[in-house]
Amino acid sequence: MANRTPRPCTPANCGDLFVRCGTLSGYSAYGCRCDTCHSAATDYNKAKRAEKKTNATPVEKFNPPRVNGRYPNCLHCGADIPESADPRTRWCSRNCKDSAAWRRQNPTNPVERCAWCNVKMPKGKKPHALYCSRKCKGASYSYNNPATAEENRERYIKERDRRLQHASDYQKTNPDVPRRARNKRRARALKNGVHHITRRDWRRMIRRYDNCCFYCGASGRMTMDHVIPLTRGGKHSIGNVVPACRSCNSSKRSRTIVEWRHGRSAPRKAA
Repeated sequence: MANRTPRPCTPANCGDLFVRCGTLSGYSAYGCRCDTCHSAATDYNKAKRAEKKTNATPVEKFNPPRVNGRYPNCLHCGADIPESADPRTRWCSRNCKDSAAWRRQNPTNPVERCAWCNVKMPKGKKPHALYCSRKCKGASYSYNNPATAEENRERYIKERDRRLQHASDYQKTNPDVPRRARNKRRARALKNGVHHITRRDWRRMIRRYDNCCFYCGASGRMTMDHVIPLTRGGKHSIGNVVPACRSCNSSKRSRTIVEWRHGRSAPRKAA
């Protein structure tokens, strides 16, 4: 076998280039690929792996008792595990599994920052909480458990009554929350421009569309929807409102018609 010609070092600062650009998976693609840097990267990775094994915290294996050969409840939150799940399943979701694993390794230290948005955890959260709000927890679940539109629709139909009852109870126990939302919406409408819509104008608009939804054509009780949402600069005027059923109005939210039809999300405001 012929002797291989060693690759020369190209950059002048070869010695510290790897320290700044190197990764555990190998030397950086933007760094030098000479034999010296290659050997240094290999030694660096071996030392890092050895250090990680040495400093690893031993975790005791957790074997709770079973009932009829399976775990009836989630070992973290206590929710019921469906019978269709694997008998070895211990957690109701991936979030509970990750939270329980973190709690076993950190039995006394609560999370300082949210695992999704990385903001500082608010006061009053439970010691095992990983997310700052329900919104972050739902976003993390949706990201780790992607579902199709049909699956989401079936899930909503299954949980519809429970969600509506929870929303009704929440509004009764927290009457200031919907009041703040209405005040915020009223202030936004005043900022964009308000043209008074009389009851006669609204009835005429409903009769123009034969008491049917402007978007899907369904009949029944109609709600007032802004074609250009107030959050996007739309005005509260008769030329910017159409009758819409509750389903379409809730689904459209703060999106334009094109964004809603194509399944796009509304752009976020710059911080």
